[in-house]
Amino acid sequence: MALITLGANSGKGKVLQVVQTVFSTSFSTTSSSTTDTGLNASITPTSTNNNILIILSSMLRARSTSNTTTFVWQKLWRGAVETGTQLHNGYPIIGSTDASDVRGVGNVTYLDNPSTTSSVTYRVSLEADFATDYVGMNNTTAPSTLTLMEIQG
Repeated sequence: MALITLGANSGKGKVLQVVQTVFSTSFSTTSSSTTDTGLNASITPTSTNNNILIILSSMLRARSTSNTTTFVWQKLWRGAVETGTQLHNGYPIIGSTDASDVRGVGNVTYLDNPSTTSSVTYRVSLEADFATDYVGMNNTTAPSTLTLMEIQG
């Protein structure tokens, strides 16, 4: 990792705008396919040279009634789920090989350069594997947040 020191007057690295979505609605699916959760946020960069720092935090849940390992992935997309650009595959929340109800925090931090001054939408999806009969995000007791920060490049 290289340390980059910017001049005091360079302006690079300044936070130009912040957009945050707080998702306090419950979301669940029984699909093992990638499924859009409805958690999304849009930002319009002021320059094609600027970056977008994405901070995603949510409480995830996966439940399986069979005796197989339970996995749930939280994925981050630029644009529409499945037809957009997948930016991050997330980290799996993994349950045991017994019938399980697994809960965990899904945190993702990602720096994107969309190279546009048009509105950009970031979306979150969930995907489950191995006999999961329910994946979801918790409700108002543990809201999920998606924060976008435009960083001057």
